[in-house]
Amino acid sequence: MVKFFFFIISVFIISTVVCCSSNKRLEEALTMAGDNRLELEKVLEYYKDSGLKYDAARFLIENMPGCIMVDSTFLENYQPVYRDYDSVIRTFNDDYNRFRDALGAVSYLSRKKRSTIMITYWRDINKLKSNQIIDEINLAFKAWKENIYTQNCSFKDFCEYILPYRRAQGLLIDTIRSHFYNLHHESFFKDRKRGLQLEADSLLYLYRDIKYEYEMDIPMYDPKMLEKFKYCICDHRCWFNSLLFSSLGMAVAIDFVPCWGNWSGSHTWNVLINEGDSYAFEPFWDEDRWKYKQIYNNIAIDSVWGGVRLPRVFRKTYANYYEDILLDNEISLSDIPELFRDYKKKDVSKEYFETTDIVIRLDDVPKNAKYCFLCVWDSPGWKPVQWGKIRFDRVTFKDMGRDIVYLPAYYSNGSLIPAGDPLLLKQDGSIRRITVGQGHERVTLRRVNGKVFYQNNNWKYIKSLDKMRFWGIKEEKSELLCQTTVDMVQAYQQWQVKCTTANRYVRIQLPTELFAMGSLDFYTSNGKIADYEITTFIEAEQKEEKVAFLLDQCGATTYSAHVPDKYVDIDLGQEYHLTAIGITPYCESSLKKGSTFTLKYWQDGGWHPVSSKMGNDSFLIFEEVPRNALLLLQRDKCDQYATKKNERIFTYKNGEIEWY
Repeated sequence: MVKFFFFIISVFIISTVVCCSSNKRLEEALTMAGDNRLELEKVLEYYKDSGLKYDAARFLIENMPGCIMVDSTFLENYQPVYRDYDSVIRTFNDDYNRFRDALGAVSYLSRKKRSTIMITYWRDINKLKSNQIIDEINLAFKAWKENIYTQNCSFKDFCEYILPYRRAQGLLIDTIRSHFYNLHHESFFKDRKRGLQLEADSLLYLYRDIKYEYEMDIPMYDPKMLEKFKYCICDHRCWFNSLLFSSLGMAVAIDFVPCWGNWSGSHTWNVLINEGDSYAFEPFWDEDRWKYKQIYNNIAIDSVWGGVRLPRVFRKTYANYYEDILLDNEISLSDIPELFRDYKKKDVSKEYFETTDIVIRLDDVPKNAKYCFLCVWDSPGWKPVQWGKIRFDRVTFKDMGRDIVYLPAYYSNGSLIPAGDPLLLKQDGSIRRITVGQGHERVTLRRVNGKVFYQNNNWKYIKSLDKMRFWGIKEEKSELLCQTTVDMVQAYQQWQVKCTTANRYVRIQLPTELFAMGSLDFYTSNGKIADYEITTFIEAEQKEEKVAFLLDQCGATTYSAHVPDKYVDIDLGQEYHLTAIGITPYCESSLKKGSTFTLKYWQDGGWHPVSSKMGNDSFLIFEEVPRNALLLLQRDKCDQYATKKNERIFTYKNGEIEWY
């Protein structure tokens, strides 16, 4: 119902507003107000001699088309669900596991209740009263001039990031910003000596008890609900923070990635704007909240998040930004993906990472196709993240994030039609088409996705490799070969050997009593050493694991053991001048018993099965897999472990997986 409503609103607004020149938008907005026009005119009349305040009123009214609020009568009908949730909070306040189980039941009832209630939305422009708008404008100006950080910011930034009363579609419009102002204005953003980030942390600390819960499926329509219920998702907390900071005159925005480039789903976070800089931060309380600009640069490998990749980043706006595709009267809205129907956003990718324009040549362009769309894999399908206008047989996709696999596609009436081979936009900005090569190979797998930090035990395994020391042992003397610094990413990693002398024996000094790897390789200038022997007596923790798995050139076959003495000795067979040491981290299998897994490869615009196998809690071997192909391991039957489908695409070469 909500998506259908937004679609109808989009059709109406675009047909009546987009085609207007900017000097007519105010009149068009007043016309759209219908019976509420008088209320908006009262606002303009009130500020007619007030300079910037009049301009601010115009900004709000001109951009009010597209803003909607939920009908409060819906909340009255929904009270039984809220009471059930409130009971869960009180009953299981000290037992999170039981709370999660109970929350699942309430969320189910919530979805069931919503299916029986007609949710009514109203357009702000038809409902807001003059006194509400005037109060918001006056408070925004007062807070703006009292804030030591933003009092000299441009009027444009004020209108975009401080003034707007609406921070998300559907929210109730009440006096919450006045409430936040009265609570906090005397204590925050008065003294530059404290520093912007420290002040922001101090304010957010007051609301640290509002925590993230991805299973939360209870409608939230105002900040008071969040303060009462204490759990919410990122979207909710972002508009809560945005209202909180703007009420104190801080320029604040909400940024989002519509879907990750190497993980399924989307994410939303907050940004403070100050003196031309933007400070992105985690919306929920976190001891290390200000690192988004570092971990979202499409290069970094973070110790917690791993190597996240973003195709594009958008900023939610109150102002209307109409892209050319929306201004084109020759294309139906049903042929525009949902992301690009949203005209209250703007691209801010370049604030986070270096971008590349992707130019491709299209074969056999459909007769009526005017646009092509660039997609990323967002399990269980491809999702558009950029559009380009087709000129003859070529299309350009502007400002794309690197180290990501994309698929060009046409879009017609809600369906994607592949327009070419998948493309890997590499870290250096070059592009490689991913096409099936000649011949076949064996592929060994132990999981369906590339990100593993959600599995708690994998923290233990990867951390067991950090600060591991390799010593060359010769005539009772030892020399340090290298020391590992392991990134939190499940991928093959290599370290250069600093020692220039030849060694036959190597001692591995372990940081913990755990010895766990997928592969362990020693290199010379002539390549990888074919064989070596572990001379320390150790016994595998899993009976199916073998030491030989470390040498089989396959990271998916693993070996783990408990080593109380915290060292392992290696005999290389003869003396070698080692140049590098490589390791694939150990990872628990996600190929659980009770599920069937099908390996597929991409060719000619679709997925084709190789074969299917039953999960075994270890690894699976697939034969006769086309070389160089884009691959996907899909779970055909979801078990309790797989409540969310997060299968990722990947390529396979020399026994190692490159996840995307």
